Amino acid sequence: MVQIEMKGMFRASREKLMKVLEMHFDETLIGQIHPGVTQRTLSREGWRATFVREWPLGRRVWRATWRCELTHPEKYRIEILASEGPIEKGFYLENTYAEEPEGTLISTRGEINIRGVPRFLQSWLTERSLTRSDQQDLNFLRKVDG
Repeated sequence: MVQIEMKGMFRASREKLMKVLEMHFDETLIGQIHPGVTQRTLSREGWRATFVREWPLGRRVWRATWRCELTHPEKYRIEILASEGPIEKGFYLENTYAEEPEGTLISTRGEINIRGVPRFLQSWLTERSLTRSDQQDLNFLRKVDG
């Protein structure tokens, strides 16, 4: 596993970020937030859920079982429980959030392992993917907020 730590700015309030993270628990909205992603809920208790998610990557569709937990308004954690794709079981990311004048500061830490990718590229690929996901979250939030 590769250890990861990074920080990024989400250009909206923590309250709005929590709103869009809550929407990630809705099977009918996840594909609107992140195009091509589908999700089936296996279990849910409050803001802790286990999903089977499929997402396109290149010319393939990958499937993995995710556990997601949202602790308002401080933390969001994802963990891969099983995977048929390049992201290996045990991969996890934990975000914490702090309100800043220009938006919400996201501090991310975790352990990643991506099959077939050299260790030195895994952090870069994960950061790139998270930046793209944050932009999709922000675009969707702007769309629904008007």
